[in-house]
Amino acid sequence: MPFDGLYLAGSVARSSAERMDLFGPAFLSDALMRQIPEATPILMIRDDMAALHGCLAALR
Repeated sequence: MPFDGLYLAGSVARSSAERMDLFGPAFLSDALMRQIPEATPILMIRDDMAALHGCLAALR
């Protein structure tokens, strides 16, 4: 479970940023499990090079 946060990156982040009014209610739609998503922050990585920077850091 992503208790530390749900990170959206790349085209997923760009697409959901334009539709956050739809994403939020859908993310919280299950009444039985709602307490878990409510406690999970949703974060966006807007840097398209983030994955490459992470790979480079892992190689060093």
